[in-house]
Parts: sequence; C-alpha cells; structure tokens
Amino acid sequence: MVELNDLLIRFLEEDPELYKIIKSQQHMSVLREIAKENINFANLIRKIYFKKDTILNNILDTLIQRQLVQKINISNDVVYYLTEKGDSLMKLYDKNKKNYDLI
Repeated sequence: MVELNDLLIRFLEEDPELYKIIKSQQHMSVLREIAKENINFANLIRKIYFKKDTILNNILDTLIQRQLVQKINISNDVVYYLTEKGDSLMKLYDKNKKNYDLI
C-alpha cells in the first residue's frame, strides 16, 4: 500500500506549482473556507481578512487556474467550490502537514 506522504509527493510532482500554494497561508486559508462550504466572494472576504479585495481575487484566480476551485453562477451570484482535485489536495495536506514543514 502506498503511504500518504508518497501520494502527496506524487500529487506535487504532477503539478509542482501546488507546492507554492500549500506553503502559502493565504491560499490555504481560502481553500479551507471553500472546503467547509460552497461560498461567494462577499462571504469569503468577511471570513478572511485581506488588505485589498484584489489579493483575494488573485488567489481565487490561481486556485481556479490550478483546477483546485471552480466557480459557478447561481441566481446572479458567483459561488466557489472545491473540485475533486482540490478536495484530494486538502485531504492529503491535512493528513501530511505534520510530516512536512507545512502551515
């Protein structure tokens, strides 16, 4: 059976840019909030402090680009949710953060 840390390493080998994301407290905070519930921008900005809204926009764009998060329009509102890849990353991250120097 493959160990969890081997799965995380393979995950990061497939997309090395994910390492920057898991080392970023801001990115991981956003992912964690989206993992708790599908959420819109206004609620995200209330739950996580950012000096500028553009910082959150840039983080969301990065997460969407890396296919960790998707957004959909629901009743004239944009809602963000985790993709299967994002969900897998969060599970591996949570199980492995003690083994590595992860936030």
